[in-house]
Amino acid sequence: MPVRVAAALLLGLALVGCGSDRDEPEGSPSPSRPAKTSAEATAQHGAARGEPAQQALTEFSCGRTDGRWRAQGVLTSPSGKSDYRVTVVVAPDDTRRSKARRAEVNGVKKGEPERFTIRNIPGGDDGSCRIQVLRLPR
Repeated sequence: MPVRVAAALLLGLALVGCGSDRDEPEGSPSPSRPAKTSAEATAQHGAARGEPAQQALTEFSCGRTDGRWRAQGVLTSPSGKSDYRVTVVVAPDDTRRSKARRAEVNGVKKGEPERFTIRNIPGGDDGSCRIQVLRLPR
């Protein structure tokens, strides 16, 4: 089943604050397992702490396997050591509210890619993935 990766989170960002769980980052990026798509810059969610940092997202893929949604990607800090919050929501484009999952990826060093995985994202058959990346204050 093809998955649409939304380039704009204007609608999706409103969905992010409705609920979330946390996952932890996973290992280092592997050249044999690159992410399938990239995401573009998006606006910041009003209730989120941090600043938009979509440029730090260098790889991203999201899909459904065995009835469960999973997103993975790679963050690379463009300047200095940084902490990030990655939030993913899966919902139809016309949905106003949905649950999201998030992960905090801490200590990402400049130029050193850090892989993250977010598992068990709530969502139905007709959803599309939307992602938000914030750089957190240190």
